[in-house]
Amino acid sequence: MHGRSVQPRQNEGCKSFARVPVCTLENRCERCISNHVPTVLLLESDPVRRHTTGLILRNRGGYTVLEAGATPEAMTYARRYQIDLVVIEASTRDVYMGGHTTAEQLRKIQAGLRFLFVSSYPRDLLVEKGLLELEDRFLARPFTPRVLLERLEHVLAEAAHGSSAMAGRA
Repeated sequence: MHGRSVQPRQNEGCKSFARVPVCTLENRCERCISNHVPTVLLLESDPVRRHTTGLILRNRGGYTVLEAGATPEAMTYARRYQIDLVVIEASTRDVYMGGHTTAEQLRKIQAGLRFLFVSSYPRDLLVEKGLLELEDRFLARPFTPRVLLERLEHVLAEAAHGSSAMAGRA
């Protein structure tokens, strides 16, 4: 049965390990296609945080995850793949643009994108510095894997029910 193996195995392009399906975007298995496993774009400049968060999203959440370390990489993914949700470091000021500016650019590529901004800085400071809007969805660090996954499920559920008039807003 898909995703139930303890040992890694190949199955129609899907790599399964420890009961969690991990598919490549180019070669998704039938189960992931039929169940529409959500694709999350993770934009985080810190490689350790990016890797750790990516593991949580894949191994505990079962998401397909695209990891980007900078804005140009995120833009490339947005042009190439259908993305359901973007988790973006709100306080990122990479050499290209800030977190919120990056979100606006990604929305130009895929209009319906949802965003969850994360940061170790307080929300009010990020708003004051222009890195976050007051109504943006926000998750403060530190957070547990459970809290992160619950927040993502909440944002995706809102999208599925169309309860928010503005994609990416709280």
